[in-house]
Amino acid sequence: MSATVLDLGKIAGVVVVSLGAGISVSALFAMAVWGATRAGEQGRGERSRLLAYAGLALAGIAGSLGAALYGVILLAQK
Repeated sequence: MSATVLDLGKIAGVVVVSLGAGISVSALFAMAVWGATRAGEQGRGERSRLLAYAGLALAGIAGSLGAALYGVILLAQK
């Protein structure tokens, strides 16, 4: 009888999901920083651009916080 010590398929799956999550959360946070920076650079006559960049920053922050909260929920279920 042979026992499988390592299931390489499951390990590869964990690596792929972790890589995807890490890149996604980093991109969301970078989007939040970029949107906030660009919103701060807008002048008085550029209200629509200011709102667009502020919305982009808020979406990035919400996505980052949502991903972190989802990770905490997953950890709490185990």
